[in-house]
Amino acid sequence: MMSEGVWASSWPSDIPVKDGERGSVSQLGGEPPCRLVPQPRKREPGETQPTCTIKISDIAKDVVPKFDGGNAEHALKHVEVFKDITAKLEFKQRIQRFKELKKQYSEALTTLGEPVEGESDEDAELRKDLLEKKTECIEALRDIMHEYWDLFERLLDTSLHQEWRNIVRKETDTDGYVAKDGIKKTGKRGKTFPAMNACIRTWLLKVVSPNCAERHRQYMLGQIRMPKKVKANPFVDRIVQLNKYLELMPCLKDQEGAPAAMPRANEPFSEMELCNIVLNALPYPLASAYWAAQGVNHFPDDVQKLKDSLTLVEPTVQRTNKLVETIRDQNGTPKSEGGKKRKMDERIPRKEKTGEAASLVQHPPKKAKKESKLCQRCAQHSPHTKHTHNTSDCRKWDKQGNPRGTRKESKQVNALTKSMDEMKDMFATFSKHSTKMFKKMGKSKKRKSSRKLFNASESESSSSDSE
Repeated sequence: MMSEGVWASSWPSDIPVKDGERGSVSQLGGEPPCRLVPQPRKREPGETQPTCTIKISDIAKDVVPKFDGGNAEHALKHVEVFKDITAKLEFKQRIQRFKELKKQYSEALTTLGEPVEGESDEDAELRKDLLEKKTECIEALRDIMHEYWDLFERLLDTSLHQEWRNIVRKETDTDGYVAKDGIKKTGKRGKTFPAMNACIRTWLLKVVSPNCAERHRQYMLGQIRMPKKVKANPFVDRIVQLNKYLELMPCLKDQEGAPAAMPRANEPFSEMELCNIVLNALPYPLASAYWAAQGVNHFPDDVQKLKDSLTLVEPTVQRTNKLVETIRDQNGTPKSEGGKKRKMDERIPRKEKTGEAASLVQHPPKKAKKESKLCQRCAQHSPHTKHTHNTSDCRKWDKQGNPRGTRKESKQVNALTKSMDEMKDMFATFSKHSTKMFKKMGKSKKRKSSRKLFNASESESSSSDSE
């Protein structure tokens, strides 16, 4: 596990969290449990992290930090420290050795048989010795398991002890529990190695969601990117660290009633998958330079080799970027206004106006004041329309205060309007003339058709006479 000091010297501390992510990650399944940019534990001035001393062997001791709160990554680091110490103390190997010894002593006692009258002193002494050694194995197994369960509590701050004990009591001493893969079982679980994993899962669920592993995989596959101020070496190391957290995270497979076909999400990515994650998160110039250096038919499948290759290519890309910026500055084409890149949510600045347009913007012409209108007639009879026109233009009220709009008055206002009787006479005259015209057209058509028939008969008769 990478220490805090190494991160402080290799990863810049002034990088915003959003610089290492694509878009708004909180809208795609909620907040991820661990972000790409490390988030330090905020402490009060003068506050220090508590520690405890662990005896690794007769000649070696280790001082490790205690967990006293924080975000999800801090809780996962605490679990990771616990796993590392249990591996150093070899709890599982010691338990396995004493179990084998206990089995051997039990088999020897079975072979020796039950004590009988008149047996030799040697057999009695041997049986007594075997029983004592078997009892010692049982006590050793009990002590090792007690030390194992006590270790997790020792790595916690005193303020968190009671909460951890409540979880242990619920998961180990309650009738009925949910085992691995979400299988419901009866009875008490007891203090075993699988029971410790169940307690740690319940402990982590206080700061993460049940789909923590699924959300973390989605975040790593498509929502991270390499920040500009970070070099390739610490960036790859950070990806590897995030991948290690996967096996410690809760997943939906361990929820009660999980389908049998559901895959486990808390399994780390393979080496080839990690290489693809790193390459997809790189900036385009760096990724292009890497593929150009590797050539065709190249399949990255080793994270360490990928990191070494990126470390060699990165200086060339940086020199190229500086050369491009120098040429851009010489040509007078800066990146953007003020030398800073415009953000997506910022408005595009307007183009500055020059000449007469600029003078109009600086000194706009004064608008003439509108003359107020007032109709004395409407002010008396319909006040809501008195300011829409003047008295001389009023078409709603006459001088005597009578409302306009009658038929008699409309004829005086519009002299072109015809009466209905005149319109009827005109329509009748038009219909008479049109009837006479249609009759004449019909007679002319009949005459033309009769002439055609007469001409056709004459031509037929003349042809018959010639024959």
